Amino acid sequence: MIGRLRQLLLSVLVLLAVAVGAAAQEEPDYETWEGVAARAERVIDGDRASDAALETLRTQLVEWRAVFEDGQGINAPRIESLMAQINALGPAPEDGASEPDAIAAQRAALNDRLAEAEAPVLRAEAEYQRVQGLIGEIDDVLVERLAGALFTLGPSPLNPTHWPEAVAAVQSWRGGLVSELRQLTTSEIYQAEFQSNIPVILVYLVAALLFLARGWRWVGRAMAPAIAREETSPAARLALFFLSLLQAVMPILGIAAIQAAAEATGFVGLRGSVFVGLWTDLAIIVMVTVWLGRQVFPARETAVRPLNLTAAQRFQGRWAAIAIGVVIAAGTVLDEAAAAEGFSEAARLTLFFPIVLVLGLLLLRIGRLLVLHVARASEDQEETGVYLQILRFVGWATMAMAIMGPTLAAIGYYTAGITFLLPVISSLALLAFVRILQRLVANLYGALTGKREGLEEALTPTLIGFVLALLSLPIFALIWGVRPAQLADMWRQV
Repeated sequence: MIGRLRQLLLSVLVLLAVAVGAAAQEEPDYETWEGVAARAERVIDGDRASDAALETLRTQLVEWRAVFEDGQGINAPRIESLMAQINALGPAPEDGASEPDAIAAQRAALNDRLAEAEAPVLRAEAEYQRVQGLIGEIDDVLVERLAGALFTLGPSPLNPTHWPEAVAAVQSWRGGLVSELRQLTTSEIYQAEFQSNIPVILVYLVAALLFLARGWRWVGRAMAPAIAREETSPAARLALFFLSLLQAVMPILGIAAIQAAAEATGFVGLRGSVFVGLWTDLAIIVMVTVWLGRQVFPARETAVRPLNLTAAQRFQGRWAAIAIGVVIAAGTVLDEAAAAEGFSEAARLTLFFPIVLVLGLLLLRIGRLLVLHVARASEDQEETGVYLQILRFVGWATMAMAIMGPTLAAIGYYTAGITFLLPVISSLALLAFVRILQRLVANLYGALTGKREGLEEALTPTLIGFVLALLSLPIFALIWGVRPAQLADMWRQV
C-alpha cells in the first residue's frame, strides 16, 4: 500500500513538472503586452501621473519583464538539440569551398529549423529590453521628482509674516476639534451610545490603569534577581533583555486601552479620530526610543555599556533618546493635523521648524556622545580599530547632519532639511538595534554553552553577528531613499 502511494505521489509530481514545463514554453501574450507598453509610454511622456500611479505601472512592467525573461527559454531543448546536430556536421565550408550536397542540404534544413525555433526567443529578448527600458524611464522620472522636491525653495519659517498664519491654523484646528466634541457630547444619540458602552469603557480604563500604574513596577520587581547576577551571568542578561522589552510594552498596552476606551465612548468624530487614532502609534514611537536609550545608555553600573561614557553622559544620552521620540511623536500629530485641515505651506513649514530645530539639537548631542566614546576608547587602546573609526565617522556625520538639517529648513528647503534628519535618526536606531541583537546572540551562546567570558569574540556569535549586519543593509538602503521596487531588482540581480 505504501509503495503504491509513493508511486502515485511520484506520478503526480512528474505530471506537475511536465505541466509547469509546458506552461513555461507558452509564448507571451504580445497583443496584451502592446497595450500595456503603449499605455506606459503615454504615461511617461505625459509626465502627469502621480508617484503612486507610476509605482503601480512599474509593478506591472516588472511582471511583464519576468514573462519575457521566461520567454527566452522557449524551445530551449529543441534549440540545444538543433545546435548539437549542426555542430555534428562539422564547421561550415569557407568561402569558395564546398561540401557534399547531402550534408549541405541537411545543414540548410537544420539552420532553417533553428531560425524558426529561435524566432520567439529573439522576440522575447527584444521585448525584455523594451520593458527594461520603460522601467528605467519610470525610475528616472521618480528620481527627478525627488530631486526637484529636495531643492524646491518654500517659504522661510523665520519670516515673521508667516507666524500669525501658523498660529491661526492651529487655533482653527483646535477650535474645530473642541466644537466637534461639544456637538457629539450634547447629542442624545451619542449620549445613549456612551451610556450603553459604560461597562466596556470601565474595563478598558481599569486595564489602562493597571498597565500604566503598576505594569512597569511589576516587571521591574521581576528584574531584580537577574540584575543581581547581571555582571557574571549571560542567562541573567538574557532574561533582562526580554524583561526590558516587556517593561516597554506595558505603557503601550495602557495607551492602547485608553484609545479603545475613548473610541468606545462614541464621542470621537472625524477630527477626533485623526488625533485619537494616533495614540497607540505615538506610544510605540516613544517607548521604542525609551527602550533603545536604556539599552545604549544604561543607568545601571552592572549593565553592559556599549559606549565608554560616564554616568552623567549616559544620563544625557538616555534623555536625548527619549526626547527624540517625544518630538517625533509631536511632529506626527502635527503632520496628520496639517494634512486633515489643509494647512497652507507657509503655516505648515512654520509649525514644523521648531520640531526640526529641536531634532537637530538632540542629534548634535547624540553625535557628540559618540565622538566622546571614541576618544575615551582610543585612550585605552594603543591604536584606533576599524570599528572605532567607523563610529567616529558616524558621530561627526551625525553632528554635520544635525546642523545642516535645521539650516536648510530655516532657508526654506524643508524637504531637504528633514531628509537630513529623519534618515540619520532611523539609521542610528537601526545601528543600535543590530548591536543589541548581536549582544543578545552572545548572551544566548553563553547561556547555552556555560561560558561567561569572551562571548562576543567566539566564532559562532561572531558569524551570526556578521549575518545580522548583512541583513540590515537592505533596511539601511530603504531608510536612505532606495525604493522597495529598486531593492527588489537589486535582490533579483544578486
